Amino acid sequence: HETDLRAPASTEFIQAETLPGDERIQPKGVFDGADPLYKRFVLEEYEFKPEAIIISRNRLYMNFPYLWPESPELKALVANPPQYEISPQENEENKTARLLLTLQKNKRVAVFLTTAKYFEEHYPESPYLEMIKYMTADIYYSFWQEKKNANDFETAMGIYRMLVEKYPKGPLVKRTLFLMAFSYVERGDSFNALKIFKRIDRTYRDENLQDAVRVAMADAYKNVHQSEEALKVLEELEKNAKAKSFSADAAFRIGDIFAREGKYKQAIESYLRAIKKYPDYWASHAGG
Repeated sequence: HETDLRAPASTEFIQAETLPGDERIQPKGVFDGADPLYKRFVLEEYEFKPEAIIISRNRLYMNFPYLWPESPELKALVANPPQYEISPQENEENKTARLLLTLQKNKRVAVFLTTAKYFEEHYPESPYLEMIKYMTADIYYSFWQEKKNANDFETAMGIYRMLVEKYPKGPLVKRTLFLMAFSYVERGDSFNALKIFKRIDRTYRDENLQDAVRVAMADAYKNVHQSEEALKVLEELEKNAKAKSFSADAAFRIGDIFAREGKYKQAIESYLRAIKKYPDYWASHAGG
């Protein structure tokens, strides 16, 4: 009968107040009997990629590097350069050596370098040659300080390296090793810095700068991703440092190492321990 005509099935909607066994949702309209809870559309936490979340927010994120406290040792070494002296004698070799000394003191570097080359060619076994070579290295080092030219730095380091090997008992060996090591630290060359610091650590165990060397060694280990070695150095430094300030510094740096490794729970525990043990030093370590 015409009165029994009904609309197509697609226009009919089924409504259920609740689903058996699950009170969390109240679906209305068309739903999937095979997946009534629409679980196929649910994302678990482990399925989210942090990169995708960041991109979706349409914002820029930057990973800022950890700030490591600077050491003043290099600045002190540069501010107190060696004083070169030559006793006068009546011979050409001595006169030329004294001329070079005068040129160096008056910062006549271009003439000095030319004359130094002449001196080395004519007096290859001169007792003044060690001093002249040190002055030459100092000049190239000053060039690097002024212009930050990598070639000047490498030239200076090459001469210094030759001198400490050729004259291992010379009066400037210790200062030169410290200067080289801390200079490599400033340049970010932790590999070469670490090699020299190890030599210093073996040779000058009782020196006043030993605590500073330990701090620098730990930083070098950290920078070459040898965190376990860095932690060993810092833990030993905290126990045996001559000055309490270095013990405190080591304690806070231990937290820094854990933070860099992403071990935040251990980092927090280390920081809290350091703050409790060294309450007078936490602000200076944090830069505050």
